Amino acid sequence: MGKNNRTRRIKKQRLKKLRKEKGRKKQISKESGSIGPVLQMMDHPFSNLDDDGRKRLIQEISENSEKAYQEVLTKIRKILIEYDPALLLSILASYGLTAPVGADGITKKDSEFTIYQAHIEICQALALQFKNEDLQKKPFGPDVVQELWDALVELTQSQNYRNINDLNEEHSDDEKSVILLQQWMRGNTQMVRNWGYFSQVKSIATEIYQCFDNILKTRRGFSVTDVIDLFQFLIDEVERKNTERFEKLSLLYKIKNKNELVYKYYELINLSKTDADEFISKIKIDSISRKSLFSMLMSHYDLRLSDIYTFTTKYVLEKTSFDEPVVKKMLDEFSYAWGELVSFETEHIYLSNPIWQHPIINLDNDRYFCVLPQTFFSFIIPSLDNLIGSIDNKNLEERRAEYLEEKIEEIIKKRFPESNIVSNVKWKVDGDEFETDLITFIDSHVLIVEAKSGKITEPALRGAPERLKKHIKDIIVAPNIQSRRLQNRLEELINNTEIEDEIRGKLPVNLNDINKIIRISVTLEDFGSIQANVVRLKETGWLPDGYETCPTMNLADFETLFDLLEHPVQIIHYLERRAELENEVQYLGDELDLMGLYITTLFNVGDIDQKTEFIISEMSAPIDAYYNSKDAGIDIPKPKPMIHPLFENIFNQLEQRSTHRWTEIGVILNRFSPDDQNRLAKLLLKLEKNVRKNWRIEGHKNIAVFKPPQSSKYALCYVMYLDENSNRRKEFINAAAEMGLNQKHVEYCLVIAKNIDKHDLAYHTIGLFQKPGN
Repeated sequence: MGKNNRTRRIKKQRLKKLRKEKGRKKQISKESGSIGPVLQMMDHPFSNLDDDGRKRLIQEISENSEKAYQEVLTKIRKILIEYDPALLLSILASYGLTAPVGADGITKKDSEFTIYQAHIEICQALALQFKNEDLQKKPFGPDVVQELWDALVELTQSQNYRNINDLNEEHSDDEKSVILLQQWMRGNTQMVRNWGYFSQVKSIATEIYQCFDNILKTRRGFSVTDVIDLFQFLIDEVERKNTERFEKLSLLYKIKNKNELVYKYYELINLSKTDADEFISKIKIDSISRKSLFSMLMSHYDLRLSDIYTFTTKYVLEKTSFDEPVVKKMLDEFSYAWGELVSFETEHIYLSNPIWQHPIINLDNDRYFCVLPQTFFSFIIPSLDNLIGSIDNKNLEERRAEYLEEKIEEIIKKRFPESNIVSNVKWKVDGDEFETDLITFIDSHVLIVEAKSGKITEPALRGAPERLKKHIKDIIVAPNIQSRRLQNRLEELINNTEIEDEIRGKLPVNLNDINKIIRISVTLEDFGSIQANVVRLKETGWLPDGYETCPTMNLADFETLFDLLEHPVQIIHYLERRAELENEVQYLGDELDLMGLYITTLFNVGDIDQKTEFIISEMSAPIDAYYNSKDAGIDIPKPKPMIHPLFENIFNQLEQRSTHRWTEIGVILNRFSPDDQNRLAKLLLKLEKNVRKNWRIEGHKNIAVFKPPQSSKYALCYVMYLDENSNRRKEFINAAAEMGLNQKHVEYCLVIAKNIDKHDLAYHTIGLFQKPGN
């Protein structure tokens, strides 16, 4: 079964952009011998060049790319005007943007796609620069398709390298960092598409804009719901027709007899047996292999591919419940005719493609062509913002802000049903009043959430430095400073119980019970993955002195995190370690890649040099497979953090008992990597045998001490005893705590004690010890 790749979260084209590096890079790769990923060293490609050599090489790359760009652009235009562009687009989409769906879900990986949605969008925009009467529409074979395919890939690659020589100019370190950031943003804008999984994109957009149905219907003749339903219909039709085509070709492929294969094919295309006999005689069927014959027939069948993406108003009316005027207005609103982009500047197609908001081609008065209906959903927020904003911008801004806060609270309550949540809390510091969007209390943890619903403007997405800087300040820096300000105030009140403050009465818990504060910012829109890579902003000079990062993610990723991690402790641990990770290591990837890294390592990456950079841009693969398959109606196992059953049982017992600070204890347990958990479990099996054998001997070994890496301040000790010596339990526990804390970098020691004669509980005593003076 074929599945259009609109259900895939389109990852980045792996453009080999030049970046300022401080040392060698490390790449996550999967190898045997370890539960999680292991590190593979990669040398920097310019590491053996001096400054002059590097500058010469960069200049050469820039000049060669400019030449290649102009040549390949000319080649693409020649192909599009000489042959049928609609058919070419159809073949590119059917072969390049579909993935097989079976019982194991969607199996095609991003790395197997050499052409992306963005390539076909560029191709469509270039084709719309020609008028219909200029198109020659000559017949063509597979060689022409392959030539266009390769040319589109080369076009985007050379286009990205054309301005790389900017790095050779004399710039300060801050200016170079800004240039690299601009390249990062432009690469994302050009190639990254869906900011969430398809079901999320559709539901979030519907929930935001549906309240504007009536006003849009009155002013434009169609509603938000109508538009979403139309493009959902087009996607479903394209998928259905592609599936039917695939099934027909599959049946043909199973036919072993070459003559029968030809007869069946001619029957499929509604031609007679006489026509088939003439074909068999003409091509001398006995002289070619069955595989070559099938390829020939399939290429011929491809000439009908544009029918899959072509439809009329009448056809839409027959298949849907729309009224004719509504359909016509929507199709005209979201379409261009041939030649309508003739005056559009080609240079702008890559970062401001007009078909992003007009993905349909108006072939004539009543025939339309839409090879990329998924493009509407990729750009649904700016599209609907433009439609509604031109009518009622004030209420639109209020609705975006209101929705984001409501949705965040809904997501948190679903996973943390026992938590206490307060919204829009006003508080004062030194007479100045501030307001925090949402505060969640769960056990001894506080989660401060700032919601930013501001729009990410097109100039910023194109890398305009001043607009980019402004958005970073408003969407990343400002909410971070706001949440940090509240954290400072709460910590002051926690440490000084005598201070009176009206905020104490506004909170549903006693601040004396709070030990940990976590901050997070959630944006409505995606910001080119910059929010997941704030470390890249440090050298731009755009961050204030003393800036402390906190996790920042878009709403779709926030929702995915709370759905993916089913245990509350794991979510808390993810957010806590996520904040620490940004200050410990440099990495290249988006929030989903970070989630992929988490489920395999629990963010335990050991002692890593801060000058080393992780490339984690493929780590989201199992998460993508799960949610994309779910959107396709296929249930496959959800990826879960690699937790040993020993630890899993402790988590469950902690949550059931919910004794004070249980979340802190759970977070500490999660700080031990899957490999560490496995080693500890094996060690405990040996320890249990020793305890049962030697428990009568004074000083027998019944304590396992797990020493953390230098980057961690948490130690773990496990104590075993039997019924016969259970009276010495406290003595054993205190000895274990002393052993755990007897390390310079350790500040906390978690001690777990278990009576190995009793198997009804995961543990019998658990305690968190703190080094004196901390």
